[in-house]
Amino acid sequence: MDKKYRPLVSVILPTRNRFKLLKKSLDSVLNQTYPNLEVIVIDDASEDKTRSYLKAMTDPRVKLIWCEIRQGPAIARNMGLRKAQGELIAFNDDDDLWLKDKLKIQVNALMKAEKKVGVVYVRIKRKRKGHEEFIPDRKKRKNEGRLTKALLKENFIGLPAVMVKREFVKKAGFFDEKMPRNEDWEWFVRLSQVGHFLYLPQVLVESLLLPSGITKNQSLLLQANKHFYQKHQEKIEKNKKIAALWQFRLGDAYYHLNKMKRARSHFFQAFRKKPTFKYFRAMVKTLLGKRVSEGIISVKIKIKESFGGRKN
Repeated sequence: MDKKYRPLVSVILPTRNRFKLLKKSLDSVLNQTYPNLEVIVIDDASEDKTRSYLKAMTDPRVKLIWCEIRQGPAIARNMGLRKAQGELIAFNDDDDLWLKDKLKIQVNALMKAEKKVGVVYVRIKRKRKGHEEFIPDRKKRKNEGRLTKALLKENFIGLPAVMVKREFVKKAGFFDEKMPRNEDWEWFVRLSQVGHFLYLPQVLVESLLLPSGITKNQSLLLQANKHFYQKHQEKIEKNKKIAALWQFRLGDAYYHLNKMKRARSHFFQAFRKKPTFKYFRAMVKTLLGKRVSEGIISVKIKIKESFGGRKN
């Protein structure tokens, strides 16, 4: 990158009732070694000390948006995108921390990349139940290029790890506000259709991953999965393996809502498209019922742990 040319990076950071975490997250952005940035913080109707903390901010790089009524992450991020002035766009969550060189490394990579590259992303390190995990993990082989097929299978990219060229945001569109969850995943699929992804295997984001930051609402998950599937159904159905995976995903959401008939129907469709033991077992689970099948699974886990803990 030409040392004289430093494109403006707009960092979009939505927050709600995370005063203590937000301060650490925002500091990790403002303390970046890359100098030319603006941070757009969207307060999504916080009820704690977040608003008073933000009102006391004096850093001119920080731009504030206030939501009087809770909007949710997709709408909040779109509000930030509309206000963003940067040639490059990055995102952070209020419970994630950036290493100090993140923006500099990503800007350098994008400036050197081919014009067809619209997105650069890095790895995220998370601590879960006493051990570390990474997104994406080391098993992922196809991490860059035209990632539509890979992303239709699963999401292996974290939004705080991403930097996007503004021109590609215009081509792909904003976040889908009908997605109550996984709006970033759906957005990545659309971005992958208008440009290539560049992957940097460095860990430049650390996630605090507190239990309160994990959404467990199964109804919202089902709603998101149904909307995602309907929106991208034509592309999904072109590949039997991916189509089967999505039927299983829909069935699993119904299963966790204890709607066994609907779950079984989707599991059956998955098995028809791709006959595997996994999908057959899922159908059997719906016949046994959620309480019985989960009881069996719990016993199997305990037996495995018992034998695994023994020493010769």
